[in-house]
Amino acid sequence: MAHVLSAFLLLVLGCVGVHVVRRLSRFDRAALLALLLLAAVTAPPSEHHQTEVANAITRGVPGVVSSFAARAGSAAGVSAQLESWDLYLCSLSTLHGRVVGVGVFGQVFLFDSVHKVG
Repeated sequence: MAHVLSAFLLLVLGCVGVHVVRRLSRFDRAALLALLLLAAVTAPPSEHHQTEVANAITRGVPGVVSSFAARAGSAAGVSAQLESWDLYLCSLSTLHGRVVGVGVFGQVFLFDSVHKVG
C-alpha cells in the first residue's frame, strides 16, 4: 500500500512540479535540488524506527501505571514486528498495516497510536 501511495504522490508532484520549476530562478532550482538531495541522504534507516518505537513504548503513557518489565517486553515484541518502508525522501514504519511513524531528515516522528499498540 505504501508503494502505491508513494507512486501516486510522485506522479502528482511530478505534474505540478514541472510547472513550478519552470518559473523558478537558477538559485531556487539549486536550493530545491539541495533540499531533495538532503532529504534522500538523511532518510532514517529501519533500525532507527525500531529504536524510537521501542523507546516510546518503554517510556510509557503518562497517567498509565505499568511495570517497566512489562513495557520493555511489549517494546521488544512490537519492534520485532515493525515493518519499515524506504520511500527515498522519507521512510515509514508500519505495524499490522497501520502507520506508526514517519522518518524524514534523520528524525523519526511517531504517532500517538504507537502507545495503544504497546
